[in-house]
Amino acid sequence: MRDHLPHLADGPLSLDLCLGQYSLVNVLVKCHLPLPASILADEKHSTCLTERVYLPTIVSGRVIGHLGSSASKSAGACTESYGAFQRAALEDEPSYRVQGALIDGFDSTTKSMRTLFPGARLGYGLRHALHKLPDKLVGLAAPVRQGLRAKFHTLLHRCRQRKSLRVVSLGQRLRRFVDHITATVGEEHGERVGNWIQDKKPGWYAVLEAPKMPAMSTRLDQAHNTMDRKLFAMKGFHHPGGSQAAFLTGLVHLYNLIPYQQRAKNAGLCGVEVEGGRVPTTDWMLNLQILTSGGYRYAPEPPHH
Repeated sequence: MRDHLPHLADGPLSLDLCLGQYSLVNVLVKCHLPLPASILADEKHSTCLTERVYLPTIVSGRVIGHLGSSASKSAGACTESYGAFQRAALEDEPSYRVQGALIDGFDSTTKSMRTLFPGARLGYGLRHALHKLPDKLVGLAAPVRQGLRAKFHTLLHRCRQRKSLRVVSLGQRLRRFVDHITATVGEEHGERVGNWIQDKKPGWYAVLEAPKMPAMSTRLDQAHNTMDRKLFAMKGFHHPGGSQAAFLTGLVHLYNLIPYQQRAKNAGLCGVEVEGGRVPTTDWMLNLQILTSGGYRYAPEPPHH
């Protein structure tokens, strides 16, 4: 693979530097993808050797627009990482504004989104709520927790299927759900779940009020799982002389540009194409070369005499 990568300036670049030299936003814009009005933002917690690392990530549809790395989970560190996406986007379109962001409620990500994108609608993922509900039902038998989780899943699903008054419907159903918990498993559990719902429902309302806002974080979860299985198993990623940032960027270029397998729903297309973007050729390796090395370079025409 190294022999097929472009050579620049003073000699051949290493694989990670060659693929990681161009920002993700820059490459996506070259593929004629518009900057997203709504984004999905989340931070992946992983381990680099023995150290805890955090990967602030921004996704729009099936493409990753930003992937950073930080040794800290503080709001300042998340703001700095997510800010790289904002800076690259503003360079391409100075008037760009994120209108909505789906988050999981992690405090540092919430603060960074409010700092970078003031006025943006912040929503909480509905699938994340399904995973968190059983934690609020401590002390109950597993079948009881599973039954209440299934009821909560049906509640959210039916609200999403409605064409109008979705927020009103959700509010009514949530009140009945809390009453059901209180009546079946006790007032203590009903109060605990009710307080949790009261805290989270503004974020759920935000998702239902904006049809274009992403409601689930499935794509991002899949991407983060891929990174854990592949990237963090690579010796080069952990090498003290290597560039983790370049590795991460290179991995995402591959994630965005490699076509899906033949049995996939969008077989033969890459994530960029699925989202409506255009790639230079039908060869994904050639596309990777072109888009991550600055594109075609035309020799200037000789002057006419």
